[in-house]
Amino acid sequence: MSRLTIFWIIQAIVFLAFFTEVGFLLSIWLKARIPGLSPETPTFSKLSFLIQQAIGSVFRPQFPKAVRGLVLDGVFHRRLFHTNFLRWLGHIMAFGAFLLLGIFSTLTGFASEILHHLFGVKHPLIIVFTLPDHPLIALINEVLGMIILVGLCILFYRRFIAKDPQLRTAFDDKFVISLLLIIVLSGFLLEAVRLLGEGARGVAPALGFLGYALHRLLAFLPLPWHGVYLALFFFHFGLCDLLLLYLPFSKFAHILASPLLVLLNAFESQSQSLEVTG
Repeated sequence: MSRLTIFWIIQAIVFLAFFTEVGFLLSIWLKARIPGLSPETPTFSKLSFLIQQAIGSVFRPQFPKAVRGLVLDGVFHRRLFHTNFLRWLGHIMAFGAFLLLGIFSTLTGFASEILHHLFGVKHPLIIVFTLPDHPLIALINEVLGMIILVGLCILFYRRFIAKDPQLRTAFDDKFVISLLLIIVLSGFLLEAVRLLGEGARGVAPALGFLGYALHRLLAFLPLPWHGVYLALFFFHFGLCDLLLLYLPFSKFAHILASPLLVLLNAFESQSQSLEVTG
């Protein structure tokens, strides 16, 4: 069984567990009262109502306003930007870039392993995603990794050096931030070890500047780099999976919940508007 086959089997199990966690938390949240429904409404009926509201909102005049609120408040956290810029910057750079990197890695993996190798799709755009040393892929991965690293430096500075009095640093904060830092650093190391194991061909790998520089520094070590790469590969993605599974039960779950809450508030305001005009 190949490395990537084992990887995708593990990822399927992890994603199933993650969505089970989210479903469990959603079932708890749905026990609360939903605007427009009685408190005795069954949980499944509440969920069905919310889905209908979400679909129906697309055809309402207020939909563009709701989307704008979702982007500004649910994704970019406009209120935090105006309240504390440094806190907002660290939050967006660390967690926002990490989310983008995760999505990008999933898309490249899906394009490479599913579309290209499994279904034989030969479209040039798909071929690009199968090449980890393609200039575009290397640059995007490296830039997003650097953004996460800078964001984490901001978070560490505010919590452990400046010791912002507004922040209460608990185990949850230390664990998530430290885990994210290890993931990012091991990602750069993984890229360097991959180049050592597979060989760096052409100038494109140099666009992954940190990983490429690290690979040049480690090149003198007489290690079985292919085996080291396999071990580090599963270590790195194991940490990513651990963070994904821990996130819904941590205080950082608001990263997942914020967009949903913004949409629900928009649905409630739309319903109230319709009741007034009706």
